[in-house]
Amino acid sequence: MKITEYGIDLGIVFDNGNVLYDYHEQDCCEHNYADWEQLEKHALNYNFDEETFKIIPNDYGFRFGDKNRTFFIPCYSEQDGYYSDEVTISYVDKDDNVLLEINTKGE
Repeated sequence: MKITEYGIDLGIVFDNGNVLYDYHEQDCCEHNYADWEQLEKHALNYNFDEETFKIIPNDYGFRFGDKNRTFFIPCYSEQDGYYSDEVTISYVDKDDNVLLEINTKGE
């Protein structure tokens, strides 16, 4: 399973149709998100093992990958400190069925 495209509005799209994306129910004065543009470039050539694919919450972001290798994506929370800093990361199949989901915090 390889990455075919990625970006702020896309998350990460894999060649099998699965997608890794971020979600947060935004309130009036906050913006919580995963910074997909920070994807390590060598992740584009990596062949992920779909059977052992995982998402791991990390300080101010998350790691994704398989049993052999993971890659870090930072998450951010732009706000005044009153609102939640959580970001939900979902991994769905081509039919939008949730395969994995975690909550992490933005910096």
